[in-house]
Amino acid sequence: GKTYTVAHLIKRLIQQNSRRPRVLFLAHQVEILLQSVTAFKNVLGIGNYSFSACFGGTHPEETDFVFASFDTLYSKLDELSAGAFDYVIVDEAHHTLAKTYSAVVSLFQPQLLIGLTATPYRTDNRDVVSFFGGADGHIGKFDLVWALKNKKLAFPKYLVLLDDLDQDKIDQLESGLSLSDIDKLLFLHKKDHEI
Repeated sequence: GKTYTVAHLIKRLIQQNSRRPRVLFLAHQVEILLQSVTAFKNVLGIGNYSFSACFGGTHPEETDFVFASFDTLYSKLDELSAGAFDYVIVDEAHHTLAKTYSAVVSLFQPQLLIGLTATPYRTDNRDVVSFFGGADGHIGKFDLVWALKNKKLAFPKYLVLLDDLDQDKIDQLESGLSLSDIDKLLFLHKKDHEI
């Protein structure tokens, strides 16, 4: 959802401007990068723009859209130009406050910096929103309660299924059982059927 939303936003921005921007999409996992390339190609069209992926130590190519891993760009900070990209999109933006991630994002001075995350709160209570321009540039932070109240998510249905475990079975776990032994001992396959 987040990636397709930002791809549509970028498409709209491109349509409104006469100049074709260079876009950098940053993520911390190769799988996310590859899924994001596909999403952008689906939204923007394959023949309309050039796309490249940069991970595993490769160098960023001179394409309209570069999908790069933080680790690869961090290893090449000395080789990168601050003005190389017009738009920078950071997936899983809550990671941006980490030293290596912030070094990569801070290097570029884009016209537009976009942070995407489904985890806006950090355990260290550092403010992710301020890194991306503060409240003025903030589009929204929608949590689970908001999504449930506004019918964006279905309310969960909870089922409580009780097992007939006893302390003897639990004590046997400490005797170094294999995973298959634990499965046979604790997990009742009739419950699998009920679920």
